Amino acid sequence: MQTRLQNPKTIDSMIGWLIIAGAAMVLTPILARNIEPYQSAIFELAPGIIRWFMALPGIGWVIATVAFAAVQAAEVWPLLSEESQEEQHSQEWKKAIKVRWVLAAIAYGIDALMCARYWPILPEGTSVQMLIAAFNISLINRGAFIQTILTLFGCTMFILLYRYVRRVA
Repeated sequence: MQTRLQNPKTIDSMIGWLIIAGAAMVLTPILARNIEPYQSAIFELAPGIIRWFMALPGIGWVIATVAFAAVQAAEVWPLLSEESQEEQHSQEWKKAIKVRWVLAAIAYGIDALMCARYWPILPEGTSVQMLIAAFNISLINRGAFIQTILTLFGCTMFILLYRYVRRVA
C-alpha cells in the first residue's frame, strides 16, 4: 500500500505547486517594477491639487498600483472564466466572453501605450518605417523590449501556467 507521499499524483502536485511558487517569486518583482509607468503617467496627467496629493509618500504608488492591477485584471479576465459545457453554448455566455475579450484588448492597448511611453523601444527620432527600411535590429532597445513583453504578458503567462499545473497535477 502506498503512502500519501509515495503517490505519483501527490508528487506531481507538489512539483507543480513548487513551479507555481517559483514563477510567482520571479513575476512579483517584475510586476512591482511595472507600476512605475502608471505612477509616472498619473502624476503627469493629474491637475494641480491631485498632483500635490499624489506627491504625498505612498499615495501615488497606491493609486498607480490600483490602476495597474485593474489593467492586469482586465487582461486576464477572459482566461479566468471556467464555465461548464452547457453554459459555453448559451448566448449569454457568448456575449459575456465577447465583452471580456474586448475589455482585455482595450487593457492590452492601454498597457502597451504605457510601456511605449515609459520604456521606448526605439531611439528618439526613429520610426518603425526607418527600422523596417534599414532592417537594423540593433536599433531596438532589448531591455525595454523585454520589459514591455513581461508587462504585457507576464500575468497571462502565469495564469496559463497555473491552469496547466492545476489540470496536470
